[in-house]
Amino acid sequence: MTAMAIDEREATGERRNLVQSVSRASALLRCFSEQPPERSLTELARKTGLTASTAHRILRTLVDAGLLAHNAATERYSPGPALVELAGAVLTSPEFMGATEILEALAVRTGETASLGIREGNEVVILLQAESTSWLRLNRPVGSRVPIHGSAMGKAILAFGPETPRQSVKQLGKLRELTRNTVTTPTKLVADLEEARERGYAVVDEEQHLGLRSIAAPILWPDGVARAALGIAGPTSRITLERVDEIGRTVAAAAGAIQLNPSIADQF
Repeated sequence: MTAMAIDEREATGERRNLVQSVSRASALLRCFSEQPPERSLTELARKTGLTASTAHRILRTLVDAGLLAHNAATERYSPGPALVELAGAVLTSPEFMGATEILEALAVRTGETASLGIREGNEVVILLQAESTSWLRLNRPVGSRVPIHGSAMGKAILAFGPETPRQSVKQLGKLRELTRNTVTTPTKLVADLEEARERGYAVVDEEQHLGLRSIAAPILWPDGVARAALGIAGPTSRITLERVDEIGRTVAAAAGAIQLNPSIADQF
């Protein structure tokens, strides 16, 4: 084997190891998108499928970089200052400042918590949120993930995605039951998406949490495809069936006023 061939093989191996390390580090960081924000080494290793020694080595590197913090007293890890700074830079960028104002106005007008989410796999990640001022309200922190098929924002994104509703549902695989009202039949979910596409907004009626109704509309990119959605959620006692269409049109108008830079979506 020539020296050049050996060098190329070594370079390929180094690239493969680098990609694997980045992938593992990313998997560990994503564990902190759920509550509570602190995680033990054992828990992180179990969640990512890594051995304790491998997870510990990567976690130590992330702590050194400031992306995670380590509490020596409790032996638990939490988001570090560098990670918080990065999140803050994204959420306060010009592309999101207008969206924040619209979210706040929507929360005031409807009296309910308003959220902006973006699709990641078969989940929707909450990027921005304006809380309702009511004492009984949805409390879902930024960074939370919700199953796409049980979320009004998820249904709005699927309904206006690049594929047809039937193709979108087929790609989801088995639909997990979240409550007794969750749509778990592909045919019914396709019908829901087609209806959402017709009226311009999606509705989830106690499918994610009993007693909670949510309404969402797609945020369309210049190519006409939805990669994000804007929605409100609150108790069924306030978001009555009689108010659904009125609120739906309000949410759709708010979503239509938001224009996000496509490069932002590529980061998630």
